[in-house]
Amino acid sequence: MKLNINKKLKISIITILVVIIGIVSFNLYKVVKFPDIQARTTPVYTYSNRATVNYKVFVKPNQLYTTNPLEEGGIYLTEFVDYINTSFNYEFSGERDADLKGNYRNF
Repeated sequence: MKLNINKKLKISIITILVVIIGIVSFNLYKVVKFPDIQARTTPVYTYSNRATVNYKVFVKPNQLYTTNPLEEGGIYLTEFVDYINTSFNYEFSGERDADLKGNYRNF
């Protein structure tokens, strides 16, 4: 089934579609390039924090390691490690009192 459309009607439809695509494209460009919403960042609470992890490695009696415990940053053979004593420290300093809550688990 073939649909015959008048030549003037075809040109009119194409012209209208080109105009609509042009208007939509211009509006899309305007919205992307010049947004109405401007984000402003205002600090509500100023703070500083510092976290540290320290550890000592305790080894089983052996002929390879002469000191016990071993300090951080060394090379440790897992076959000789008895346990690792780890300490965590977290310092938080804020501009004023705040209600802070947190949870931790000790294994």
